[in-house]
Amino acid sequence: MDTSHLLAAGRYIVDKKPDIVVCLGDFWDMPSLSSYEKPGSKSFEGRRYKDDVETGNIAMKLLLTPLNEFNDTRSRYKEKKYSPRMVFLMGNHEERIKRAINANPAHLEGIIGYGDLALDGWEVHEYQEIVEIEGILFSHNFVNPYSLTKNVLSGTIDNKLQKIG
Repeated sequence: MDTSHLLAAGRYIVDKKPDIVVCLGDFWDMPSLSSYEKPGSKSFEGRRYKDDVETGNIAMKLLLTPLNEFNDTRSRYKEKKYSPRMVFLMGNHEERIKRAINANPAHLEGIIGYGDLALDGWEVHEYQEIVEIEGILFSHNFVNPYSLTKNVLSGTIDNKLQKIG
């Protein structure tokens, strides 16, 4: 998949220098941990956790390359570095790691985990955690507060705002 947009997004961050950068999750796809496909099935063949992690880590490096290069240049001249608050909200695709561990702790606990993801420098928040930043609520998904099963809200933004408030 073409990832040139990530380099462009990184350049945009450096160009505009926002105080805060928020990633809403699903940066790592993690098809090897998809619960929709069964291990051993034809469509599942060839999927590997290591490859999923490596692909996402390479993509994250692309996103952050312009910021790192900008700061490397600044440090050579002892100029102030640009360091925005970096907020990463785990998505349901990253949470597949936690679900896999919970489903098979004897084999996976301590072997795989969020620590495999290249999130150094990011303030990391759990899946569906709501983070308030300057009066705005951020989350990968918002759940229906009136649902006993904590269903993810869907539909239009008006519908979501009406339920969340």
